[in-house]
Amino acid sequence: MLDGANPPIVCGPARSCRVGLSCKSLVRGDRWPMASHEKRIAWGLALLSSMFLTACAGAQREPMAQINDPNEATNRQALAVNQAVFGPISAGYHAVTPSIIRQGIGNVSANLNEPRIFANDLLQLRFSALATTAARLTHAAASFLYSRRIVSATPCRS
Repeated sequence: MLDGANPPIVCGPARSCRVGLSCKSLVRGDRWPMASHEKRIAWGLALLSSMFLTACAGAQREPMAQINDPNEATNRQALAVNQAVFGPISAGYHAVTPSIIRQGIGNVSANLNEPRIFANDLLQLRFSALATTAARLTHAAASFLYSRRIVSATPCRS
């Protein structure tokens, strides 16, 4: 929105700039005029409302309060079926697979979750957890790449 104090300068067809800005600098991206007052207010309100919504997400509740779950009966039935089906499979897996292999599979699974945890920490602005996750992710990636280099450099013996 242009006011009388800053008359437009015509820079070519369908372009107008505020005084002090040349169209060449706008095209190059050197200087951009400030956003309108309405845009700043809208962005400020959006930021403020997101901060309020984020604050509500972690509200504490009374630990002894009753939780009303209308699907509790269905959830309990699904849990019983899952335990009946996957319980023996899990027991067989633990009986057959050595603990070192199970630990390796668990480590791979945990490493595959790290990018999701990193994004979650970033979105929640938890910078100390973000730094820890970034270090863990970097260490896991470096270890994986180093182990791949060693394995690929090892000659095969027949």
